[in-house]
Amino acid sequence: HDPAAEVRMKAIALVEGWYADIDRHSEDIKEHLLIFAEQILPHLVQRAGDVDANVAAAAIKCLRLPVLAERLEDREFDDVVNLCPGSADLAVRKEAGYFINSHVFSEPGICAESGQAAAASATGPGKKRKLVKPDENAGEEDDATEAAKRARTGEDDEQAAGSAKETDISSVEALLQSETSISMLLAYLDDYMGDRLQLVERVVSAFWGSAPALSHWGIMVSLCIEGEHVEDGQVLSVQKRLA
Repeated sequence: HDPAAEVRMKAIALVEGWYADIDRHSEDIKEHLLIFAEQILPHLVQRAGDVDANVAAAAIKCLRLPVLAERLEDREFDDVVNLCPGSADLAVRKEAGYFINSHVFSEPGICAESGQAAAASATGPGKKRKLVKPDENAGEEDDATEAAKRARTGEDDEQAAGSAKETDISSVEALLQSETSISMLLAYLDDYMGDRLQLVERVVSAFWGSAPALSHWGIMVSLCIEGEHVEDGQVLSVQKRLA
């Protein structure tokens, strides 16, 4: 609660250092840190809404550590998640997006390994909260065929042997991953933002640059056009297509 943002930043960095390396401590120190975590979590969540955007982003990054995230109360967890559409600052929204990627989306999430890697790898993947899963049929053979068709729209060229086939398989796998990622994002928007779809642009900007699937326009069009995609045997809901 120090009035100086620099002091608040240093305090958060100190806490992050303790819990990022918690497994390196003796059992006695580790037990003490876990007890202390219950006391500092409300303060970290409060700092996630700090008036200084750098302090807020640092607090969210600290809370992304699995050992802390899994101890958040549901209300506190939702407060952090809601900063993705709710914050006016892009840096804060991006950190909240990384938090969602680590603790809401199913593995491997939708973000490429980048800014989120350090915190996520410090103490393992942790426990998922309010897990958002992709479509159950994603990854099956018929989906692979459909994704390949979308990738080759209007093309009827024969595939070359050897390395060309491997490249084609990699392309299909990448398309399937993109379809899975977009499906998870749509599920998140439906679950968390059903009545706030006017803020979707903020969520997209938070994940832009870290979620490669967002630039795969053909897949998004296919998923959102009625009749082109089914989810559990049903056409994708109007709410998800609007999102």
